[in-house]
Amino acid sequence: MPANHVLEVFEGLEIFLDDRADSLDRWCQKHFAFLAPSIRAELDTWIGLLRQGTSRRRPRARSTVVTLLRLVLPFLTEYGGKWPWQDFREVGVCSRALVTLRHG
Repeated sequence: MPANHVLEVFEGLEIFLDDRADSLDRWCQKHFAFLAPSIRAELDTWIGLLRQGTSRRRPRARSTVVTLLRLVLPFLTEYGGKWPWQDFREVGVCSRALVTLRHG
């Protein structure tokens, strides 16, 4: 029997309390600490939606969340500390304005 199932049963019976910090949370704190607080808050919201799901979206597997975070990490590392925007909404507004100007 997988250890995770045993731990879930023990937690349900209140025999065992896993009080370790979540390894994915620690990884995110280490790799995304340089981001502006408002951008980090939006990233945390996205991570939460991936992990917990919503009424319209199922939670993603941990491996999927890790893969997606590793995909955005190079972009955020390269541009995250350089851009003048305070949040991702401003980036979207500027991007749409550039597309409009280019395609007039």
